[in-house]
Amino acid sequence: MSNDSITSASTIRKLIDYVSQLQRQNTLNGAATGDTIKASQDNSALELYRNALIYAWEQWGYGTHADFQREGDDATAYMMFELDATRQLAELCQTLAAGSPFPRDDEGDQAVEQMLEIFVVVAISTSSQHDS
Repeated sequence: MSNDSITSASTIRKLIDYVSQLQRQNTLNGAATGDTIKASQDNSALELYRNALIYAWEQWGYGTHADFQREGDDATAYMMFELDATRQLAELCQTLAAGSPFPRDDEGDQAVEQMLEIFVVVAISTSSQHDS
């Protein structure tokens, strides 16, 4: 594993917290506007990125997905992500490169750059583990 700060536990934790914060904000906005279906759809899309970050967290030995489980969370989506992580990481990279679902501000732009780098590094390491 690289010693670069981009792959540090603190960077990954901050990104997971950032995605979780966006999900909470979506839920609040949905409740306020009455558009809970859109909020739920947006949160499901964000959960893919959260799962990818948690996967990186596990792959680099920082801990387990249980470190980020919230009360009442269903781990099924994460387990499904694990089954085809390399493909899903590649798809998330393509989505981020084509048009990010994250806010277009300094924090969102920085998060996208960091996630792209993390997802590429973890996808390569995951792919090489499966090849050996």
